[in-house]
Amino acid sequence: MLCKFKQAGVALPCQEARQQLKVLDGRCSALATEIEQNINEDCTTVELPEELLQGCGKDFVHSLPTPSQKPGSSQLRMCSLKAPVLSPVMQRSTSSLARRKLLEASQQRCMDKNGPLLEELLQKRHAAACLLGFGSHAERVLEPKMAGSAERVQDFCDEMLERVRPLRDAELEKLTCRKKSYLAAAGDSPPSRKRKLPSGESTEDANDKFEEDFEELKVWDVAFYSDLLKREELSLDDEKLKEFFPLEGTIQRLLSVYSELLGLSFQRNDSLPVWHDDVVAFEVKDNTRLVGHLFLDQFPRDGKFAHQMIVPLAPAFTDGSSGEVCVPACVNISNLPRPEGDKPALLRFSEMKTLFHELGHAMHCLCTASRFSLLSWAWPMVPWPGGVEQDFLEVPSMALEKFACEPELLRRVAEHYSGNHKDAPKLDEATIAQVQKLERWMAGTHESRYFAMSLFDLLAHSQAPPYNFDGQTGLSVQDLFSQVLEKYTRMKQLPGTHFCASWYHLVIGYDAGFYGYGWSDVYAADVFETMRQSPEGMLSHVTGRRLRSEILGPGATRAGGDMLRAFLGRQPTSEAWCRRKGLFR
Repeated sequence: MLCKFKQAGVALPCQEARQQLKVLDGRCSALATEIEQNINEDCTTVELPEELLQGCGKDFVHSLPTPSQKPGSSQLRMCSLKAPVLSPVMQRSTSSLARRKLLEASQQRCMDKNGPLLEELLQKRHAAACLLGFGSHAERVLEPKMAGSAERVQDFCDEMLERVRPLRDAELEKLTCRKKSYLAAAGDSPPSRKRKLPSGESTEDANDKFEEDFEELKVWDVAFYSDLLKREELSLDDEKLKEFFPLEGTIQRLLSVYSELLGLSFQRNDSLPVWHDDVVAFEVKDNTRLVGHLFLDQFPRDGKFAHQMIVPLAPAFTDGSSGEVCVPACVNISNLPRPEGDKPALLRFSEMKTLFHELGHAMHCLCTASRFSLLSWAWPMVPWPGGVEQDFLEVPSMALEKFACEPELLRRVAEHYSGNHKDAPKLDEATIAQVQKLERWMAGTHESRYFAMSLFDLLAHSQAPPYNFDGQTGLSVQDLFSQVLEKYTRMKQLPGTHFCASWYHLVIGYDAGFYGYGWSDVYAADVFETMRQSPEGMLSHVTGRRLRSEILGPGATRAGGDMLRAFLGRQPTSEAWCRRKGLFR
Protein backbone atom coordinates (compact mmCIF):
# COMPACT_ATOMS: atom_id res chain seq x y z
CA MET A 1 0.00 0.00 0.00
CA LEU A 2 2.85 2.38 0.85
CA CYS A 3 4.40 1.62 -2.53
CA LYS A 4 1.13 2.55 -4.26
CA PHE A 5 1.07 5.86 -2.37
CA LYS A 6 4.63 6.53 -3.49
CA GLN A 7 3.79 5.66 -7.10
CA ALA A 8 0.85 8.08 -6.94
CA GLY A 9 3.15 10.93 -5.90
CA VAL A 10 2.16 11.31 -2.24
CA ALA A 11 5.82 11.84 -1.29
CA LEU A 12 6.38 14.65 -3.80
CA PRO A 13 7.44 17.87 -2.05
CA CYS A 14 4.72 20.21 -3.32
CA GLN A 15 1.28 20.40 -4.87
CA GLU A 16 2.74 21.73 -8.11
CA ALA A 17 4.82 18.57 -8.57
CA ARG A 18 1.84 16.35 -7.72
CA GLN A 19 -0.27 18.19 -10.29
CA GLN A 20 2.47 17.79 -12.87
CA LEU A 21 2.54 14.03 -12.20
CA LYS A 22 -1.24 13.87 -12.50
CA VAL A 23 -1.08 15.54 -15.91
CA LEU A 24 1.72 13.27 -17.12
CA ASP A 25 0.05 10.06 -15.91
CA GLY A 26 -3.28 11.23 -17.32
CA ARG A 27 -1.72 11.82 -20.71
CA CYS A 28 -0.04 8.41 -20.59
CA SER A 29 -3.38 6.77 -19.86
CA ALA A 30 -5.08 8.63 -22.71
CA LEU A 31 -2.30 7.73 -25.16
CA ALA A 32 -2.38 4.05 -24.19
CA THR A 33 -6.16 3.96 -24.61
CA GLU A 34 -5.96 5.60 -28.04
CA ILE A 35 -3.23 3.24 -29.21
CA GLU A 36 -5.18 0.19 -28.05
CA GLN A 37 -8.37 1.46 -29.66
CA ASN A 38 -6.57 1.97 -32.96
CA ILE A 39 -5.34 -1.63 -32.84
CA ASN A 40 -8.80 -2.95 -31.98
CA GLU A 41 -10.43 -1.02 -34.81
CA ASP A 42 -7.88 -1.99 -37.45
CA CYS A 43 -9.53 -4.21 -40.07
CA THR A 44 -6.72 -4.35 -42.61
CA THR A 45 -6.92 -7.15 -45.17
CA VAL A 46 -4.52 -8.26 -47.88
CA GLU A 47 -5.81 -9.40 -51.26
CA LEU A 48 -4.02 -12.49 -52.53
CA PRO A 49 -4.68 -14.59 -55.63
CA GLU A 50 -5.66 -18.16 -54.85
CA GLU A 51 -2.48 -19.32 -56.59
CA LEU A 52 -0.44 -17.80 -53.76
CA LEU A 53 -2.50 -19.67 -51.16
CA GLN A 54 -1.56 -23.13 -52.38
CA GLY A 55 -0.87 -25.42 -49.46
CA CYS A 56 -3.45 -23.79 -47.20
CA GLY A 57 -6.24 -26.25 -47.98
CA LYS A 58 -9.31 -25.75 -50.15
CA ASP A 59 -11.77 -25.40 -47.26
CA PHE A 60 -9.66 -22.66 -45.70
CA VAL A 61 -9.15 -20.78 -48.97
CA HIS A 62 -12.84 -20.97 -49.88
CA SER A 63 -13.76 -19.63 -46.44
CA LEU A 64 -11.92 -16.38 -47.23
CA PRO A 65 -14.09 -13.60 -48.69
CA THR A 66 -13.60 -12.30 -52.21
CA PRO A 67 -13.44 -8.60 -53.15
CA SER A 68 -16.63 -8.91 -55.21
CA GLN A 69 -16.71 -5.22 -56.01
CA LYS A 70 -13.64 -5.57 -58.24
CA PRO A 71 -14.06 -6.69 -61.88
CA GLY A 72 -12.31 -9.98 -62.58
CA SER A 73 -11.57 -10.61 -58.91
CA SER A 74 -13.10 -14.08 -58.60
CA GLN A 75 -9.66 -15.61 -58.00
CA LEU A 76 -8.68 -13.08 -55.32
CA ARG A 77 -9.13 -13.74 -51.60
CA MET A 78 -9.16 -11.20 -48.78
CA CYS A 79 -6.86 -12.29 -45.96
CA SER A 80 -7.43 -10.85 -42.51
CA LEU A 81 -4.39 -10.18 -40.33
CA LYS A 82 -5.99 -11.79 -37.28
CA ALA A 83 -4.63 -15.11 -36.02
CA PRO A 84 -7.29 -17.49 -37.48
CA VAL A 85 -6.17 -16.42 -40.98
CA LEU A 86 -2.63 -15.13 -40.50
CA SER A 87 -1.31 -18.27 -38.76
CA PRO A 88 -2.51 -20.83 -41.35
CA VAL A 89 -1.13 -18.75 -44.24
CA MET A 90 2.25 -18.25 -42.55
CA GLN A 91 2.48 -21.97 -41.78
CA ARG A 92 1.08 -23.48 -44.97
CA SER A 93 1.29 -21.17 -48.00
CA THR A 94 3.96 -22.51 -50.33
CA SER A 95 4.42 -18.98 -51.70
CA SER A 96 7.13 -17.06 -49.89
CA LEU A 97 5.77 -13.92 -51.58
CA ALA A 98 2.36 -14.47 -49.96
CA ARG A 99 3.94 -15.06 -46.57
CA ARG A 100 6.07 -11.95 -46.84
CA LYS A 101 3.15 -9.78 -47.96
CA LEU A 102 0.99 -10.92 -45.05
CA LEU A 103 3.73 -10.60 -42.44
CA GLU A 104 4.71 -7.18 -43.78
CA ALA A 105 1.11 -5.96 -43.67
CA SER A 106 0.69 -7.37 -40.17
CA GLN A 107 3.76 -5.51 -38.91
CA GLN A 108 2.69 -2.27 -40.61
CA ARG A 109 -0.70 -2.15 -38.91
CA CYS A 110 -1.44 1.19 -37.25
CA MET A 111 2.12 2.44 -37.78
CA ASP A 112 1.04 5.82 -39.16
CA LYS A 113 -1.43 6.44 -36.33
CA ASN A 114 0.30 4.74 -33.44
CA GLY A 115 3.97 5.40 -34.25
CA PRO A 116 3.95 9.06 -33.12
CA LEU A 117 1.62 8.27 -30.21
CA LEU A 118 3.96 5.55 -28.95
CA GLU A 119 6.98 7.87 -29.13
CA GLU A 120 5.11 10.44 -27.05
CA LEU A 121 3.92 7.79 -24.60
CA LEU A 122 7.47 6.58 -23.98
CA GLN A 123 8.65 10.18 -23.47
CA LYS A 124 5.86 10.93 -20.99
CA ARG A 125 6.37 7.70 -19.05
CA HIS A 126 10.05 8.51 -18.63
CA ALA A 127 9.30 12.08 -17.53
CA ALA A 128 6.77 10.92 -14.93
CA ALA A 129 9.20 8.38 -13.51
CA CYS A 130 11.98 10.97 -13.24
CA LEU A 131 9.60 13.36 -11.48
CA LEU A 132 9.04 10.68 -8.84
CA GLY A 133 12.78 10.25 -8.38
CA PHE A 134 13.19 7.03 -10.37
CA GLY A 135 15.91 6.67 -12.96
CA SER A 136 13.48 5.38 -15.56
CA HIS A 137 9.93 4.17 -16.14
CA ALA A 138 11.23 0.60 -15.86
CA GLU A 139 12.50 1.28 -12.33
CA ARG A 140 9.15 2.82 -11.41
CA VAL A 141 6.97 -0.08 -12.54
CA LEU A 142 9.33 -2.83 -11.41
CA GLU A 143 9.61 -1.64 -7.81
CA PRO A 144 6.51 -3.53 -6.55
CA LYS A 145 7.14 -6.72 -8.57
CA MET A 146 8.97 -9.92 -7.68
CA ALA A 147 11.98 -8.89 -9.79
CA GLY A 148 12.20 -5.54 -8.01
CA SER A 149 14.63 -3.77 -10.34
CA ALA A 150 15.56 -3.26 -13.98
CA GLU A 151 19.01 -4.65 -13.28
CA ARG A 152 17.57 -7.96 -12.12
CA VAL A 153 15.29 -8.20 -15.17
CA GLN A 154 18.25 -7.39 -17.45
CA ASP A 155 20.28 -10.16 -15.80
CA PHE A 156 17.36 -12.59 -16.15
CA CYS A 157 16.88 -11.86 -19.86
CA ASP A 158 20.63 -12.04 -20.54
CA GLU A 159 20.90 -15.36 -18.70
CA MET A 160 17.95 -16.93 -20.53
CA LEU A 161 19.12 -15.69 -23.93
CA GLU A 162 22.52 -17.25 -23.31
CA ARG A 163 20.95 -20.52 -22.16
CA VAL A 164 18.84 -20.93 -25.29
CA ARG A 165 21.49 -19.64 -27.73
CA PRO A 166 23.02 -23.05 -28.66
CA LEU A 167 19.56 -24.53 -29.18
CA ARG A 168 18.51 -21.53 -31.28
CA ASP A 169 21.59 -21.79 -33.49
CA ALA A 170 21.04 -25.51 -34.11
CA GLU A 171 17.39 -24.94 -34.99
CA LEU A 172 18.14 -22.09 -37.40
CA GLU A 173 20.71 -24.25 -39.16
CA LYS A 174 18.15 -27.04 -39.43
CA LEU A 175 15.47 -24.70 -40.80
CA THR A 176 17.90 -23.20 -43.32
CA CYS A 177 18.94 -26.64 -44.57
CA ARG A 178 15.30 -27.66 -44.94
CA LYS A 179 14.57 -24.52 -46.95
CA LYS A 180 17.41 -25.29 -49.34
CA SER A 181 16.33 -28.90 -49.85
CA TYR A 182 12.68 -27.92 -50.23
CA LEU A 183 13.40 -25.34 -52.93
CA ALA A 184 15.82 -27.67 -54.70
CA ALA A 185 13.25 -30.48 -54.75
CA ALA A 186 10.62 -28.09 -56.07
CA GLY A 187 12.97 -27.10 -58.89
CA ASP A 188 12.58 -23.44 -57.99
CA SER A 189 14.81 -20.75 -59.37
CA PRO A 190 14.82 -17.00 -58.79
CA PRO A 191 11.59 -15.52 -60.22
CA SER A 192 11.67 -13.73 -63.55
CA ARG A 193 11.56 -9.97 -63.46
CA LYS A 194 8.27 -9.81 -65.36
CA ARG A 195 5.92 -12.48 -64.14
CA LYS A 196 2.11 -12.20 -64.27
CA LEU A 197 -0.19 -12.85 -61.36
CA PRO A 198 -3.48 -14.64 -62.14
CA SER A 199 -5.27 -11.32 -61.72
CA GLY A 200 -3.35 -9.95 -64.67
CA GLU A 201 -1.29 -7.51 -62.60
CA SER A 202 2.34 -7.08 -63.59
CA THR A 203 4.73 -8.12 -60.85
CA GLU A 204 7.70 -6.25 -62.28
CA ASP A 205 7.63 -3.69 -59.47
CA ALA A 206 6.92 -6.33 -56.83
CA ASN A 207 9.89 -8.41 -57.93
CA ASP A 208 12.13 -5.36 -57.67
CA LYS A 209 11.37 -5.58 -53.96
CA PHE A 210 11.07 -9.36 -53.61
CA GLU A 211 13.20 -12.19 -54.88
CA GLU A 212 13.48 -15.59 -53.26
CA ASP A 213 16.68 -15.97 -51.23
CA PHE A 214 17.90 -19.52 -51.70
CA GLU A 215 20.62 -19.37 -49.06
CA GLU A 216 19.25 -17.33 -46.17
CA LEU A 217 16.31 -18.13 -43.92
CA LYS A 218 13.95 -15.14 -43.80
CA VAL A 219 11.68 -14.07 -40.99
CA TRP A 220 8.61 -15.02 -43.09
CA ASP A 221 10.08 -18.52 -43.63
CA VAL A 222 10.32 -19.60 -40.00
CA ALA A 223 6.68 -20.61 -39.42
CA PHE A 224 6.44 -22.40 -42.79
CA TYR A 225 9.56 -24.55 -42.46
CA SER A 226 8.97 -25.16 -38.76
CA ASP A 227 5.50 -26.50 -39.57
CA LEU A 228 6.89 -28.55 -42.47
CA LEU A 229 9.53 -30.16 -40.24
CA LYS A 230 6.94 -30.78 -37.53
CA ARG A 231 4.82 -32.75 -39.99
CA GLU A 232 7.85 -34.68 -41.21
CA GLU A 233 9.63 -35.42 -37.93
CA LEU A 234 6.74 -35.62 -35.47
CA SER A 235 4.06 -36.74 -37.93
CA LEU A 236 1.89 -33.96 -36.51
CA ASP A 237 -0.36 -32.08 -38.89
CA ASP A 238 -2.22 -29.15 -37.32
CA GLU A 239 -4.98 -29.44 -39.91
CA LYS A 240 -5.67 -33.07 -38.98
CA LEU A 241 -5.03 -32.63 -35.27
CA LYS A 242 -7.59 -29.85 -34.96
CA GLU A 243 -10.34 -32.28 -36.01
CA PHE A 244 -10.10 -33.61 -32.45
CA PHE A 245 -10.74 -30.21 -30.85
CA PRO A 246 -14.20 -28.92 -31.85
CA LEU A 247 -14.68 -25.67 -29.96
CA GLU A 248 -17.89 -26.31 -28.05
CA GLY A 249 -17.04 -29.85 -26.97
CA THR A 250 -13.47 -28.87 -26.09
CA ILE A 251 -14.68 -26.07 -23.81
CA GLN A 252 -17.04 -28.46 -22.04
CA ARG A 253 -14.30 -31.03 -21.50
CA LEU A 254 -11.72 -28.45 -20.36
CA LEU A 255 -14.19 -27.09 -17.81
CA SER A 256 -14.80 -30.69 -16.70
CA VAL A 257 -11.07 -31.07 -16.03
CA TYR A 258 -11.03 -27.86 -13.98
CA SER A 259 -14.17 -29.01 -12.20
CA GLU A 260 -12.51 -32.23 -11.09
CA LEU A 261 -9.21 -30.60 -10.17
CA LEU A 262 -10.57 -27.62 -8.23
CA GLY A 263 -13.91 -28.92 -6.96
CA LEU A 264 -15.97 -26.42 -8.97
CA SER A 265 -19.07 -26.75 -11.14
CA PHE A 266 -19.87 -24.63 -14.21
CA GLN A 267 -23.56 -24.16 -14.95
CA ARG A 268 -24.55 -22.29 -18.08
CA ASN A 269 -27.03 -19.51 -17.32
CA ASP A 270 -28.58 -17.83 -20.35
CA SER A 271 -30.56 -15.44 -18.14
CA LEU A 272 -27.45 -13.48 -17.11
CA PRO A 273 -27.06 -10.18 -19.01
CA VAL A 274 -24.44 -10.20 -21.78
CA TRP A 275 -23.12 -7.53 -24.19
CA HIS A 276 -23.33 -9.59 -27.41
CA ASP A 277 -25.27 -12.59 -28.67
CA ASP A 278 -22.02 -14.57 -29.02
CA VAL A 279 -21.31 -14.38 -25.28
CA VAL A 280 -22.01 -17.42 -23.08
CA ALA A 281 -22.39 -17.05 -19.29
CA PHE A 282 -21.75 -19.57 -16.49
CA GLU A 283 -22.43 -19.62 -12.77
CA VAL A 284 -19.48 -21.14 -10.94
CA LYS A 285 -20.17 -23.00 -7.69
CA ASP A 286 -18.30 -24.90 -5.01
CA ASN A 287 -20.94 -27.47 -4.05
CA THR A 288 -23.98 -25.19 -3.66
CA ARG A 289 -22.04 -22.01 -2.84
CA LEU A 290 -21.78 -19.45 -5.64
CA VAL A 291 -18.13 -18.44 -6.06
CA GLY A 292 -18.29 -16.35 -9.24
CA HIS A 293 -19.36 -15.86 -12.85
CA LEU A 294 -17.49 -16.80 -16.02
CA PHE A 295 -18.27 -15.33 -19.45
CA LEU A 296 -16.92 -16.62 -22.77
CA ASP A 297 -16.69 -14.20 -25.72
CA GLN A 298 -15.05 -16.42 -28.31
CA PHE A 299 -15.42 -15.05 -31.84
CA PRO A 300 -13.83 -12.09 -33.67
CA ARG A 301 -15.79 -8.98 -34.61
CA ASP A 302 -14.88 -5.49 -35.71
CA GLY A 303 -13.52 -3.27 -32.94
CA LYS A 304 -12.92 -6.15 -30.52
CA PHE A 305 -9.63 -6.92 -28.77
CA ALA A 306 -7.78 -9.06 -31.31
CA HIS A 307 -6.10 -11.73 -29.16
CA GLN A 308 -6.99 -14.04 -26.27
CA MET A 309 -7.10 -12.83 -22.68
CA ILE A 310 -9.04 -12.94 -19.43
CA VAL A 311 -10.47 -9.63 -18.23
CA PRO A 312 -11.78 -9.33 -14.66
CA LEU A 313 -15.26 -7.80 -14.54
CA ALA A 314 -15.67 -7.66 -10.76
CA PRO A 315 -13.27 -8.31 -7.86
CA ALA A 316 -13.80 -10.61 -4.89
CA PHE A 317 -14.35 -8.79 -1.59
CA THR A 318 -16.51 -8.62 1.52
CA ASP A 319 -18.80 -5.63 1.94
CA GLY A 320 -17.59 -3.81 5.06
CA SER A 321 -21.03 -2.63 6.15
CA SER A 322 -23.23 -5.63 5.40
CA GLY A 323 -20.70 -8.46 5.59
CA GLU A 324 -21.97 -9.73 2.24
CA VAL A 325 -19.41 -11.67 0.20
CA CYS A 326 -19.23 -10.23 -3.32
CA VAL A 327 -18.12 -12.87 -5.81
CA PRO A 328 -15.71 -12.20 -8.69
CA ALA A 329 -16.53 -12.29 -12.40
CA CYS A 330 -14.35 -12.47 -15.50
CA VAL A 331 -14.58 -12.92 -19.25
CA ASN A 332 -12.44 -14.95 -21.61
CA ILE A 333 -12.05 -12.79 -24.72
CA SER A 334 -10.96 -14.87 -27.70
CA ASN A 335 -10.78 -14.64 -31.47
CA LEU A 336 -11.38 -18.25 -32.43
CA PRO A 337 -12.74 -19.55 -35.75
CA ARG A 338 -16.51 -19.60 -36.16
CA PRO A 339 -18.45 -22.71 -37.20
CA GLU A 340 -18.92 -23.02 -40.96
CA GLY A 341 -22.21 -24.53 -42.10
CA ASP A 342 -22.66 -27.96 -40.53
CA LYS A 343 -19.01 -28.18 -39.53
CA PRO A 344 -18.15 -26.99 -36.01
CA ALA A 345 -15.38 -24.54 -35.26
CA LEU A 346 -12.14 -26.48 -34.88
CA LEU A 347 -9.23 -25.43 -32.69
CA ARG A 348 -5.61 -25.84 -33.60
CA PHE A 349 -3.67 -27.54 -30.81
CA SER A 350 -1.98 -24.22 -29.99
CA GLU A 351 -5.42 -22.57 -29.71
CA MET A 352 -6.64 -25.32 -27.39
CA LYS A 353 -3.52 -24.90 -25.26
CA THR A 354 -4.00 -21.12 -25.12
CA LEU A 355 -7.66 -21.59 -24.17
CA PHE A 356 -6.60 -23.90 -21.33
CA HIS A 357 -4.09 -21.21 -20.27
CA GLU A 358 -6.69 -18.42 -20.28
CA LEU A 359 -9.15 -20.56 -18.36
CA GLY A 360 -6.34 -21.02 -15.83
CA HIS A 361 -6.39 -17.24 -15.32
CA ALA A 362 -10.16 -17.48 -14.92
CA MET A 363 -9.74 -20.12 -12.20
CA HIS A 364 -7.28 -17.82 -10.41
CA CYS A 365 -9.85 -15.03 -10.54
CA LEU A 366 -12.79 -17.22 -9.47
CA CYS A 367 -10.95 -18.97 -6.62
CA THR A 368 -9.68 -15.75 -5.02
CA ALA A 369 -11.03 -15.43 -1.49
CA SER A 370 -9.74 -12.03 -0.41
CA ARG A 371 -11.52 -9.72 2.01
CA PHE A 372 -10.52 -6.56 0.15
CA SER A 373 -10.92 -5.86 -3.57
CA LEU A 374 -7.41 -4.39 -3.65
CA LEU A 375 -6.09 -7.88 -2.91
CA SER A 376 -8.35 -9.73 -5.35
CA TRP A 377 -7.06 -11.24 -8.58
CA ALA A 378 -6.54 -8.52 -11.17
CA TRP A 379 -4.00 -7.21 -13.62
CA PRO A 380 -3.01 -3.73 -14.81
CA MET A 381 -5.61 -3.45 -17.58
CA VAL A 382 -8.58 -3.42 -15.19
CA PRO A 383 -10.13 -0.21 -13.84
CA TRP A 384 -9.31 -0.86 -10.19
CA PRO A 385 -5.87 -1.07 -8.55
CA GLY A 386 -4.49 -4.19 -6.96
CA GLY A 387 -3.90 -7.79 -7.88
CA VAL A 388 -0.99 -10.16 -7.55
CA GLU A 389 2.53 -9.16 -8.54
CA GLN A 390 2.53 -9.00 -12.31
CA ASP A 391 5.52 -11.29 -12.75
CA PHE A 392 3.67 -13.87 -10.62
CA LEU A 393 0.40 -13.35 -12.49
CA GLU A 394 1.13 -15.98 -15.15
CA VAL A 395 2.44 -18.69 -12.80
CA PRO A 396 -0.87 -20.52 -12.15
CA SER A 397 -2.13 -20.31 -15.75
CA MET A 398 1.22 -21.37 -17.21
CA ALA A 399 1.46 -24.29 -14.79
CA LEU A 400 -2.07 -25.42 -15.68
CA GLU A 401 -1.49 -24.93 -19.42
CA LYS A 402 1.26 -27.55 -19.29
CA PHE A 403 -1.38 -30.21 -18.71
CA ALA A 404 -2.41 -29.70 -22.37
CA CYS A 405 0.45 -31.93 -23.58
CA GLU A 406 -0.12 -34.65 -20.98
CA PRO A 407 -1.56 -38.00 -22.15
CA GLU A 408 -4.06 -38.10 -19.28
CA LEU A 409 -5.59 -34.79 -20.34
CA LEU A 410 -5.43 -35.44 -24.09
CA ARG A 411 -7.33 -38.71 -23.69
CA ARG A 412 -10.07 -36.82 -21.87
CA VAL A 413 -10.27 -33.69 -24.01
CA ALA A 414 -9.60 -34.86 -27.57
CA GLU A 415 -12.72 -36.10 -29.37
CA HIS A 416 -13.28 -36.08 -33.12
CA TYR A 417 -15.81 -33.53 -34.35
CA SER A 418 -17.86 -36.30 -35.98
CA GLY A 419 -18.84 -37.54 -32.52
CA ASN A 420 -18.03 -40.24 -30.00
CA HIS A 421 -19.50 -43.14 -32.00
CA LYS A 422 -17.68 -46.43 -32.57
CA ASP A 423 -16.55 -45.52 -36.09
CA ALA A 424 -15.26 -42.06 -35.17
CA PRO A 425 -11.48 -41.58 -35.52
CA LYS A 426 -9.57 -41.68 -32.24
CA LEU A 427 -6.48 -39.77 -31.19
CA ASP A 428 -4.09 -42.70 -31.11
CA GLU A 429 -1.37 -43.24 -28.51
CA ALA A 430 1.41 -42.66 -31.04
CA THR A 431 0.05 -39.18 -31.81
CA ILE A 432 -0.37 -38.44 -28.10
CA ALA A 433 3.28 -39.37 -27.56
CA GLN A 434 4.33 -36.98 -30.33
CA VAL A 435 2.21 -34.14 -28.93
CA GLN A 436 4.25 -34.37 -25.73
CA LYS A 437 7.32 -33.37 -27.75
CA LEU A 438 5.76 -30.05 -28.77
CA GLU A 439 7.01 -28.37 -25.58
CA ARG A 440 10.54 -28.66 -27.00
CA TRP A 441 9.67 -28.05 -30.65
CA MET A 442 11.76 -25.12 -31.91
CA ALA A 443 12.07 -23.99 -28.29
CA GLY A 444 15.36 -22.20 -28.92
CA THR A 445 13.92 -20.15 -31.79
CA HIS A 446 10.74 -19.34 -29.88
CA GLU A 447 12.40 -18.48 -26.58
CA SER A 448 15.14 -16.38 -28.16
CA ARG A 449 12.48 -14.24 -29.85
CA TYR A 450 10.44 -13.98 -26.67
CA PHE A 451 13.38 -12.96 -24.45
CA ALA A 452 14.66 -10.55 -27.12
CA MET A 453 11.25 -8.86 -27.12
CA SER A 454 11.35 -8.77 -23.32
CA LEU A 455 14.76 -7.15 -23.40
CA PHE A 456 13.58 -4.59 -25.96
CA ASP A 457 10.61 -3.75 -23.74
CA LEU A 458 12.95 -3.23 -20.79
CA LEU A 459 15.40 -1.08 -22.79
CA ALA A 460 12.62 1.02 -24.34
CA HIS A 461 11.45 1.89 -20.81
CA SER A 462 14.93 2.36 -19.32
CA GLN A 463 15.66 5.60 -21.21
CA ALA A 464 13.75 8.16 -23.22
CA PRO A 465 13.77 8.07 -27.03
CA PRO A 466 15.90 8.45 -29.09
CA TYR A 467 17.73 5.35 -27.88
CA ASN A 468 21.26 4.05 -27.59
CA PHE A 469 22.00 0.36 -28.07
CA ASP A 470 25.10 -1.71 -28.77
CA GLY A 471 27.22 1.31 -29.72
CA GLN A 472 24.53 2.90 -31.89
CA THR A 473 22.87 6.19 -31.01
CA GLY A 474 19.81 8.14 -32.03
CA LEU A 475 17.63 5.06 -32.57
CA SER A 476 13.86 5.34 -32.98
CA VAL A 477 11.52 2.87 -31.28
CA GLN A 478 11.28 0.68 -34.38
CA ASP A 479 15.06 0.92 -34.93
CA LEU A 480 15.69 -0.25 -31.37
CA PHE A 481 13.24 -3.13 -31.82
CA SER A 482 14.93 -4.26 -35.04
CA GLN A 483 18.44 -4.00 -33.59
CA VAL A 484 17.59 -5.99 -30.46
CA LEU A 485 15.64 -8.66 -32.34
CA GLU A 486 18.29 -9.08 -35.01
CA LYS A 487 21.07 -9.42 -32.45
CA TYR A 488 19.39 -12.07 -30.32
CA THR A 489 17.33 -14.01 -32.90
CA ARG A 490 19.81 -13.79 -35.82
CA MET A 491 16.84 -12.95 -38.06
CA LYS A 492 16.78 -9.75 -40.11
CA GLN A 493 13.57 -7.83 -39.50
CA LEU A 494 11.34 -6.56 -42.29
CA PRO A 495 12.28 -3.00 -43.33
CA GLY A 496 9.55 -0.39 -43.39
CA THR A 497 7.57 -2.04 -40.61
CA HIS A 498 6.76 -1.05 -37.03
CA PHE A 499 5.80 -4.12 -35.01
CA CYS A 500 5.44 -2.09 -31.81
CA ALA A 501 2.68 0.07 -33.32
CA SER A 502 0.29 -2.88 -32.98
CA TRP A 503 1.87 -4.63 -29.99
CA TYR A 504 -0.81 -4.66 -27.33
CA HIS A 505 1.47 -5.41 -24.39
CA LEU A 506 3.11 -1.99 -24.47
CA VAL A 507 -0.23 -0.32 -23.66
CA ILE A 508 -2.25 -2.82 -21.59
CA GLY A 509 -0.12 -2.87 -18.46
CA TYR A 510 2.86 -4.95 -19.54
CA ASP A 511 5.18 -1.98 -20.11
CA ALA A 512 8.61 -3.03 -18.79
CA GLY A 513 6.75 -6.19 -17.78
CA PHE A 514 6.74 -8.44 -20.84
CA TYR A 515 9.56 -10.44 -19.20
CA GLY A 516 6.93 -11.57 -16.69
CA TYR A 517 5.72 -14.36 -18.95
CA GLY A 518 9.15 -15.98 -19.00
CA TRP A 519 9.76 -15.23 -15.33
CA SER A 520 6.43 -16.86 -14.48
CA ASP A 521 7.04 -19.79 -16.83
CA VAL A 522 10.23 -20.75 -15.01
CA TYR A 523 8.31 -20.99 -11.73
CA ALA A 524 5.26 -22.54 -13.44
CA ALA A 525 7.37 -25.45 -14.71
CA ASP A 526 8.43 -26.13 -11.11
CA VAL A 527 4.81 -25.98 -9.90
CA PHE A 528 3.62 -28.27 -12.70
CA GLU A 529 6.35 -30.85 -12.11
CA THR A 530 5.43 -30.90 -8.43
CA MET A 531 1.75 -31.45 -9.32
CA ARG A 532 2.62 -34.21 -11.79
CA GLN A 533 4.64 -36.01 -9.12
CA SER A 534 1.82 -35.78 -6.57
CA PRO A 535 1.12 -39.25 -5.09
CA GLU A 536 -2.62 -38.57 -5.34
CA GLY A 537 -2.38 -37.85 -9.08
CA MET A 538 -1.83 -34.59 -10.93
CA LEU A 539 -5.54 -33.98 -11.59
CA SER A 540 -6.76 -35.24 -8.24
CA HIS A 541 -9.04 -33.21 -6.00
CA VAL A 542 -6.36 -33.36 -3.28
CA THR A 543 -3.76 -31.76 -5.56
CA GLY A 544 -6.28 -29.17 -6.72
CA ARG A 545 -7.32 -28.23 -3.20
CA ARG A 546 -3.69 -27.63 -2.27
CA LEU A 547 -3.29 -25.47 -5.38
CA ARG A 548 -6.39 -23.48 -4.37
CA SER A 549 -5.19 -23.13 -0.79
CA GLU A 550 -1.58 -22.09 -1.46
CA ILE A 551 -1.62 -20.40 -4.90
CA LEU A 552 -5.09 -19.45 -6.19
CA GLY A 553 -7.08 -18.56 -3.09
CA PRO A 554 -4.79 -16.01 -1.40
CA GLY A 555 -4.92 -13.58 -4.32
CA ALA A 556 -2.57 -10.72 -3.43
CA THR A 557 -2.79 -11.25 0.33
CA ARG A 558 0.59 -13.02 0.19
CA ALA A 559 3.75 -12.36 -1.81
CA GLY A 560 4.27 -14.56 -4.86
CA GLY A 561 7.56 -15.94 -3.57
CA ASP A 562 5.93 -16.95 -0.27
CA MET A 563 3.11 -18.75 -2.11
CA LEU A 564 5.59 -20.64 -4.27
CA ARG A 565 7.66 -21.77 -1.31
CA ALA A 566 4.53 -22.87 0.55
CA PHE A 567 3.30 -24.96 -2.38
CA LEU A 568 6.68 -26.44 -3.33
CA GLY A 569 7.96 -26.88 0.22
CA ARG A 570 11.32 -25.41 -0.88
CA GLN A 571 12.89 -22.60 -2.89
CA PRO A 572 11.80 -22.63 -6.56
CA THR A 573 14.46 -23.36 -9.19
CA SER A 574 14.77 -23.19 -12.98
CA GLU A 575 15.73 -26.85 -13.39
CA ALA A 576 12.23 -28.04 -14.33
CA TRP A 577 11.98 -25.35 -17.03
CA CYS A 578 15.34 -26.32 -18.49
CA ARG A 579 14.34 -29.98 -18.59
CA ARG A 580 11.12 -29.14 -20.42
CA LYS A 581 12.98 -27.11 -23.04
CA GLY A 582 15.61 -29.79 -23.62
CA LEU A 583 18.46 -27.72 -22.23
CA PHE A 584 19.70 -30.58 -20.01
CA ARG A 585 21.10 -33.56 -21.86
